[in-house]
Amino acid sequence: MGAIVMAVGAVARAALWTAVAAHLLVVEYLFIRHGQGKNQILTVGKFFGLHLASIMMLQLVLVARLPWLDRRIGMDRLTVWHRWIGFGLVWTLTLHFTFIIAGYADLASQPPWDTFLSLAGVTASLLGMIAAAVILVVASVSIRYVRRRLPYEAWHGLHLLIYVALGIGLVHQALEGTTFDSTWATVYWWSVWGLVLAALLTGRLLLPLWRNVYHRFRVAAVIPESDNVVSVHVTGRHLDKLPARAGSSSSGGFPDTTAGGGPTRSRSPQPPTAGHCASPRRPSGRAAPRCATCRSAAGSSSRGRTARSPPSTRPAPRRCSSPAASASPRSARCWRSRAGRPPSCTASTPPRRPCCCPSCRPSPGRAALTCTS
Repeated sequence: MGAIVMAVGAVARAALWTAVAAHLLVVEYLFIRHGQGKNQILTVGKFFGLHLASIMMLQLVLVARLPWLDRRIGMDRLTVWHRWIGFGLVWTLTLHFTFIIAGYADLASQPPWDTFLSLAGVTASLLGMIAAAVILVVASVSIRYVRRRLPYEAWHGLHLLIYVALGIGLVHQALEGTTFDSTWATVYWWSVWGLVLAALLTGRLLLPLWRNVYHRFRVAAVIPESDNVVSVHVTGRHLDKLPARAGSSSSGGFPDTTAGGGPTRSRSPQPPTAGHCASPRRPSGRAAPRCATCRSAAGSSSRGRTARSPPSTRPAPRRCSSPAASASPRSARCWRSRAGRPPSCTASTPPRRPCCCPSCRPSPGRAALTCTS
């Protein structure tokens, strides 16, 4: 089974990068045939501009949360690609801006600064400058050193400005209208943009809205697990039809009703069950730092995030079992992992209160797990 999953992932990666390579080949051909500039420097600037837009298309597809890519490649890998390709986006943007300024300065025989001011007076060029400035701001706060010192909510809010840059950049391209001098080339270019935007809207907006309406997700309980980790228990209807598997990722927003709190986000790798699922998260909205696997006595497994604690402050063991624990060999006793070790599970005693263990979840054929100290 593992070999099949790896083969499917390899095919999906090959299909994605083949599509990217095919698009770049078409763009190169159209640029050579129909994309020459007024001088050689402007031609190079337009070359980098086309590739800047192509990289932006790829960035949007990587984070569009398309089910086909997410299930076969994984959102974790797609996000890593998105991050590293973002550096290429910034460098391509810098080269595009530099060569365009230099090309028009050479064409008008004036200093680059005067050329910059002249282009800033043109609406299309001014919009391009604004979009470039927004992208540079987003890139600067995404540097690891800066991001670690920002609250997640602040970083996420600033990162969403990339959609503002996207809209301004599309208007910039439409007003310039000098990318290609061929109707067919222009049709191809904007058709690809239409597909990318449709994928983004489907994965980021339409599909989540439909799933929330269909499954009617509700927060059933918020259970503290430690000083900085809580488990959010979510219920709904038809959860057995939710397309999620063990180890898959989910993302959701939860309103924070504490003093001064606002909406927070949580990412959870837990698979939902027929009637219940849980999402351990930090109160600040960040997920806990590491994942571990917990196996019950029957061999079934689930994945849960746990927080690292110093040896002197590690929480006491927590025992989870079903109401029929004494007769069921599938019950489990779970406690938090030590540094670098997965949680342990053994047979447990009868329950006393609702389950609070993030690694033990009910299954469609079992009653909800409960917990004893």
